[in-house]
Amino acid sequence: MASGKSTVSKFIENMGFRVIYADNCAKEILNRCDIGEVIESSFGFCYNSPQFKSEFFKNEKLRDFVNNTVYTILFEKFAKITGEYIFFEIPLYFESEDIAHKCGFIPTKVVYVSSNEKTRYERLKNKRHMQMDKILEREKYFLEETAALLKSDYLIENNGSLQDLKEKTEKFIDEETKKIY
Repeated sequence: MASGKSTVSKFIENMGFRVIYADNCAKEILNRCDIGEVIESSFGFCYNSPQFKSEFFKNEKLRDFVNNTVYTILFEKFAKITGEYIFFEIPLYFESEDIAHKCGFIPTKVVYVSSNEKTRYERLKNKRHMQMDKILEREKYFLEETAALLKSDYLIENNGSLQDLKEKTEKFIDEETKKIY
């Protein structure tokens, strides 16, 4: 959360590579009447309401429903996508990795975009206007960074400038594309 995943993804996309954004795909799945209606009737609010975002990180039953329905559909779809150099931006990948693997979605490489706690908190407070209690509440749900690093093939640290992040992203792409030839 606020580590720079989307910025890295945009850099990669601007370099001419295909990037698939899991959040956008999940919203499409949630737009299906059957899933949206189940959320509204079971939990009392619409999936596209501010309450959904807030409740997702507090309500284990809601998270389980989303994981077992939306993520299953999402990862089944992703498993069918083929091609060279396709990048997936999946904000909750580590938290849903078991579902991904059960659905046959096993990425060739996992890139972890990281930034230190102070930087993330400043971004969340300044750009998303989040209060500290909401930030801490959401962070409880994410896999600890040490564990995420162990599951990753490549680390892009984002504690500097935008230009610094762009250069690190270009370095990653350069290293990975050279391995093929």
